[in-house]
Amino acid sequence: MVAVIKFGSSLRKTLSYNERKLSTGQAELLLAGGFPTDEGLLGFSAKMRRFQPLLDRNPHVQKNSAHVFLSFPPEEQLSNEKLQAIAMEYLDRIGFAGQPFLVYRHLDTHNSHLHIVTTHVKMRGKPINVHKIGDRLSNPARKAIEVEFGLIPAESRKTSNSFTYADLPFDWVEYGKEKTKHYITNVTGFLRARYAVGSFEEWNTLLAQFGITADRGSAGSRMAINGGLVYSFIDKGGARKGVPIKASDIFGEPTLKNLEVDFAKGRISKIARLEKSQQTMNAALAATNSTRTLHDRLAAKGLALIVSENRQANNPQYTIIDHRSKTVFSTEEIGLTPEQLENAQQLPQRAEATSRRLDGSRNFPSDGPTSSLSSIPATTLLLLGNLLHRAGPTSGSPDQHSVKKKKKKKGPHR
Repeated sequence: MVAVIKFGSSLRKTLSYNERKLSTGQAELLLAGGFPTDEGLLGFSAKMRRFQPLLDRNPHVQKNSAHVFLSFPPEEQLSNEKLQAIAMEYLDRIGFAGQPFLVYRHLDTHNSHLHIVTTHVKMRGKPINVHKIGDRLSNPARKAIEVEFGLIPAESRKTSNSFTYADLPFDWVEYGKEKTKHYITNVTGFLRARYAVGSFEEWNTLLAQFGITADRGSAGSRMAINGGLVYSFIDKGGARKGVPIKASDIFGEPTLKNLEVDFAKGRISKIARLEKSQQTMNAALAATNSTRTLHDRLAAKGLALIVSENRQANNPQYTIIDHRSKTVFSTEEIGLTPEQLENAQQLPQRAEATSRRLDGSRNFPSDGPTSSLSSIPATTLLLLGNLLHRAGPTSGSPDQHSVKKKKKKKGPHR
C-alpha cells in the first residue's frame, strides 16, 4: 500500500475534483463518515455544508483541506468492505478520528486506489498537528495496516531497479486515448509530489518522459507577461498535440507561481542527493565504450540520460534523471560536459538526439554515503552558488552598496 497526504487551501476544489469523477462514473463513494444521512442521498452542496462550519471556526488555517491517497498494486483485488475498513483504520492511526470524511474509490486506473477528503480543523477550531505527519504517523500507520489486513508491503515493490510505466499509480497513455486534463492532472501531481526539480527547463524535461509539455508563451506575448502557463500532449518529436489546458484549471494548480516554490525546494534537496548520482554516472562512463551499453548501465542503476536538441545553440543538451532519489540534474551539476558525453562515449549524432524517452528506476531507496564536510566537491559548490544566486544578493553585498575606502589622515606639514 502507498499512502500520500496533500494539504490544500481549498477544500471546495478537492471535493469538486472527486465529485466530477463520481458524476462521470470514474469513481464511487464508499463512505461518508460523520455525515447525518446516507451517503447515497448527499449532493455536493450538502457535503460542503458539513465541512464549512469547521473551516469557519479557524480562518487562520490557510491549508485546511486534507486529501489522502491510498493506492494498492494491480494484483491486489480488494472488496469495497475491506477498503472501507482500511480507510477508517488509517484515519484513526494518523489522528483524524472524529473528523468528517468522504472516501471515494476511483475506477480510472488499472489498480485500486482511494481518495479521502477531510479537514484537519477540529470542531472547536483547533487544528490537528500535521507537522511531518508522513514520517511521524502515516508511514507507521501504513506498515501496521499492511500487517493487519495482509496487504502487499510497499517495500516489496522496490526490489527491481528497472523503471516500468506499469508501476505508476495511473495508466501511461498517448494523446487520443485518454482525456487530456485527467491525464495531465495525474502526471503533474505525481511528479510534483515526488521529484526534486530546480528549474522550468528541468520540469519540462521530466514532463516529456510522460508525453507532456508546459508552455509559458512566446516572449512578449500576453501569456508570458501575465505569468501564464498551459500544458499539452506532445508526440515523440516534441510537437504539441490537441488543445492546451490552463495550469490554473488543473487540480493541484501546477502554475508558474506554485512551481517556483517547488523549484526553490528542489534546489535545496538536490545538494543532499548529488553525490550518489555522481558516483553512479562516473562509474558507468568509466566502464562503457558504447552508447547502448552506457544507457543500459545507467538504467540498471536507476538513472536516465535524456538527450534533447537545443535548436538555438545547434547542439544537443543532456539531462540526468535519477529515479532512485527522484531528482533531475543538469550535466554541469553532475560535473560533466556535453563533450565528454558526446565524444568520449560515442553518443548518437545530433540529428538523432531530438527527444528520447529512456527507462530508469523508481522507488529505489538512496543508500549512498553522506558527503564529507571536510571536502566539498565543486559540483556541490555549483548547486550552492545557483541557490544563492537565485535568492538574490544580500543587503550587504557589493551589488547594492559601494565600498568606501578609508581616507588616510594627512600628517602636519613640515
